[in-house]
Amino acid sequence: MNKSPSELGSSSSTPSKPPFASLEEWLAYLERLHPSAIDMGLERVDQVAERLIDKAAFPPTITVAGTNGKGSTVLSIDAIASAHGKRVGTYMSPHLLRYNERVRICGREVEDQALLESFAAVESARGEISLTYFEFGTLAALWLFQRASLDLVVLEVGLGGRLDAVNIMSPCVTVITSIALDHEAWLGNTREQVCFEKAGIRRHKVPLICGDPAPPANLASLCEETQTPLIRIGHEFDALVVLDSNTRSLKECSEESKNQKDHPLKHWCVPRNALLAGNMACALAALGCWMTLNPELAFTALAQLQIPGRRQQLQKNPNVYVDVGHNPHAAKALARWLQEQVAPQSSKVLQSSKVLALVGMLSDKDHQGTLAEIFPAVDLWQAVSLEGARGLEGHVLVNCLMNLASEQKHHAKILPAASSVAAGLETLLSLAEPNDTILVFGSFHTVSAILEVYLNH
Repeated sequence: MNKSPSELGSSSSTPSKPPFASLEEWLAYLERLHPSAIDMGLERVDQVAERLIDKAAFPPTITVAGTNGKGSTVLSIDAIASAHGKRVGTYMSPHLLRYNERVRICGREVEDQALLESFAAVESARGEISLTYFEFGTLAALWLFQRASLDLVVLEVGLGGRLDAVNIMSPCVTVITSIALDHEAWLGNTREQVCFEKAGIRRHKVPLICGDPAPPANLASLCEETQTPLIRIGHEFDALVVLDSNTRSLKECSEESKNQKDHPLKHWCVPRNALLAGNMACALAALGCWMTLNPELAFTALAQLQIPGRRQQLQKNPNVYVDVGHNPHAAKALARWLQEQVAPQSSKVLQSSKVLALVGMLSDKDHQGTLAEIFPAVDLWQAVSLEGARGLEGHVLVNCLMNLASEQKHHAKILPAASSVAAGLETLLSLAEPNDTILVFGSFHTVSAILEVYLNH
């Protein structure tokens, strides 16, 4: 797996001098280039950008921040805009299996050769300026986008927003998907502090789409300071879940729902997919600020959209799902999904169907808060250890689960920790009945390891 040092810990080998002939060599070099994996600030990356790209001629850009739901929103924007004939570039992080996943042009991951050329361009432009792995990769993506004749670029914030590398660009629309606690060491330990950092992507008189139904109060005041139009889900717009776009026109559905409200909202029609309805509506609202949308085209694009690593089903009998959720906010949504969608479907077939969970987390994540949110929805637990400097030992998760069993009076079975993700999955598959559901979550690393198992078999 080609992870950044902030994700896995730096490699121990000493990098050689660029340019390099392979992507692996470049990535190893980037891991050692800067003294720290995370170095918040825009000055260094902006200096290199001034030498590398022409911001004035850069394609229209939508910047997406948020605690959870950023990737789903970015891919939703991409799908809708592409369905309207737009050439779109997307930048996302982290990746699951290949670094190439981070940079997509017209729906395709960029090839290794394109990345090699972009890295060489950044290396040449930076001179003596030191860059982190993420900053270097961000600049490489921007260099590629400017040369691809794109209509739209969608940038996912890596951490926070205000001091994140993507914030050197001037967006035409900004999005904050959700505001919750995560990365407290960098963003603060209150929602208001996190909001301040994420709202740092806003611009003067540029619309900001907020997908959090109850954002901290300071979001409105921050937007007032910069005369930023604040467009909030549940206030100025909402998601309207539609079963089938062929029954009635989407316009009729939207108008009917709008007329039923005391305070009419703009309703964006989305497919029957409660997992992503809010993110899809944010994507529609964001694009609606930039272009005229065809509701049928947008609906069809969203109905066909698949999000890797987000409630992604890998097999049936038993059902195996993976999700990269790794904080309490994401775990709460997963628990609701298990209770409202997975469990009812299982019970139609066999009342005794169970939910089995495999969890592996990083040591700097709130594992106690995360497990507490989802614990009541699971019948059997398998904790695993993750490798790397930040990997959390599985026995720590087991102890936490044992405490939760006592506190919540929920009699879930808790297995001894497995030494690896693959070993944990093997155990659960041996215990699961055909109608059971296995959920793998807790980290990008956990999901990545599972995907590699399925890829290799």
